Amino acid sequence: MKTTSLLLILVAFLANPGLVRSQVLEGTIHSDSGEIVVGAKIQLLNTIASTYSDSEGRFTLHALPGNYVLLAEAHGYLSHTDSISLTADSIVHLHLTMIPLSIEMNEIMITASKTESTELLVPSAISILSAEKINDTKTWDLSSLTGLIPNFQYGDLGVGYQQQIAIRGISIFSETPATATYIDGVNALDIASNVFQLIDIERIEILRGPQGTLYGRNALGGVINVITKAPSNISTGFIDVNFGNQGLQKYALGYKTPLIQQKLYLGITAQYQFREGFYINDLSNKTSFLHEPLAGSAEDGKRMGDESSWYTNLYLTYLPGNNWKLTFNSKFQDDRSV
Repeated sequence: MKTTSLLLILVAFLANPGLVRSQVLEGTIHSDSGEIVVGAKIQLLNTIASTYSDSEGRFTLHALPGNYVLLAEAHGYLSHTDSISLTADSIVHLHLTMIPLSIEMNEIMITASKTESTELLVPSAISILSAEKINDTKTWDLSSLTGLIPNFQYGDLGVGYQQQIAIRGISIFSETPATATYIDGVNALDIASNVFQLIDIERIEILRGPQGTLYGRNALGGVINVITKAPSNISTGFIDVNFGNQGLQKYALGYKTPLIQQKLYLGITAQYQFREGFYINDLSNKTSFLHEPLAGSAEDGKRMGDESSWYTNLYLTYLPGNNWKLTFNSKFQDDRSV
């Protein structure tokens, strides 16, 4: 009986050769720039059908008719998948394109060594935040760098315009900090002057470790180098409005334009920021030094710790010749806390 069943199955297969005949899947594989990808593994998922591309990027697979998912993998490239449908008596031709894992990016020119160079050529431990990174992470002041820069610590001294910065654990609690902050090449000399509003920034360079040879005093822990965006031959402008918790309000605008093409440029930036404090002054159970009740006085129930800040930046650049540049840059920042 079993022998009869096996014979009937064999006859059925021989009567319908399409049931046993595998279909051909062939193709070539290249990178997105047209280079041949050699040794890429091509397989049909959930089957044993697999092969590798040859020296010319060609491959051939055999499989029964059906619907499949083709997977191509190669070292240094992103995996590539395709949905494939094989029918009886058909040969499928494919051309696969694979994307390299690493994408070449434009080099960032930095001035950490006092001359323009690329990051790889600077002989220091350095971290760089581009303008895109600053905007994407909402980095509005130096306190936001703690989550972005290794070995960087920021200690708030009670108001936003006073802080204590440490890099690699080196910090001094005094008016002459151990980490120097430079804003467009100008040193902020004490803890009350280097809390800079980060608006319209080109990049931030953070050098970790002693930098006294190039930057002089207050650079034992490292240097924070803030570079604002300079005007150019293209007119640009922006308006930025933000609201947040603690009653945060932040309004900023800027405009840059060439006054004389290739010669004279103007840039103006302004910002106002306000944030409510945490505490309410409760004097309901307090008395003055004359033992008079303070409940209901002007200070009773008043919120404490409100902070506001005004910032402006005026930029004028004049190019008298190919190797000369004259810059007038005036910044003003007024921080208040009540």
